[in-house]
Amino acid sequence: MTGQGATMKKPKTRYWSGRLPHILPFGGTFFITYRLFGSIPSAVIRSFKMEYESNLMLFRPKELEGIKTTLSQLSDYKFSEKWFDNNQLTIKDLEKIKIKFSDLSKKKIESILRKKKTLESKRHFKNIDDFLDSNLQEPFWLRIPAIAQLNFDNLKYYEKDNYKLWAFTIMPNHIHLLVTHIESAPIFWKILQNQKSFSAKKSNEILKRKGQFWERESFDHLVRKGEFDRILLYILNNPVKAGFVKNWKDWQWSYCHPDLLKEF
Repeated sequence: MTGQGATMKKPKTRYWSGRLPHILPFGGTFFITYRLFGSIPSAVIRSFKMEYESNLMLFRPKELEGIKTTLSQLSDYKFSEKWFDNNQLTIKDLEKIKIKFSDLSKKKIESILRKKKTLESKRHFKNIDDFLDSNLQEPFWLRIPAIAQLNFDNLKYYEKDNYKLWAFTIMPNHIHLLVTHIESAPIFWKILQNQKSFSAKKSNEILKRKGQFWERESFDHLVRKGEFDRILLYILNNPVKAGFVKNWKDWQWSYCHPDLLKEF
């Protein structure tokens, strides 16, 4: 389809929210999910976070094999099988081992650590996304037509100067979004923050309530080469999977860029 893996003309922009890394480079293509406050029970969130933190600490067997191969090829320090006693290696272990190597080798080890953190962040994102899509829970404020329309228009409004809007779907308690950031625009997390802040204020006015509307943390994924089509179909088919409609085009609160429609 048209497009669209992440472009990297400027250095990656990485920040942390809570304990999760967010990689939002200028000009990147992003799959974003954000949800209503309280839409996932706190016990479920805690469980997912514990799983994430546990997986982050220990390398899986296949990961260990790759690390072992990489370390054995670094010639500036003697490789030791003792590092892999009991076929276990933690991130803390690898960070201690890293000190023994030259600056060039350290960069290779740091690359392993970054990939591990990114991989576990993606798994955590998927767990949250899968739960949202298979366990729709209150509040369902986004199914109120006035609020759904407000958020629909808000996403379109921000498109002009900030991003190329490829697709989105507004579900009863969350939104999926696929965009390509405009490099001359502000950093993407700031755009999203402003967007959510405005829609929260206006949605609360419609509801005649005060208090938190969105969960503060959004879940983002930098779209890599070969992922665009799969993510696009995932977003558009969300209402179909939930049983709301038989064809994604029948869902009033979904959008797909005209350049992509001809490919369906």
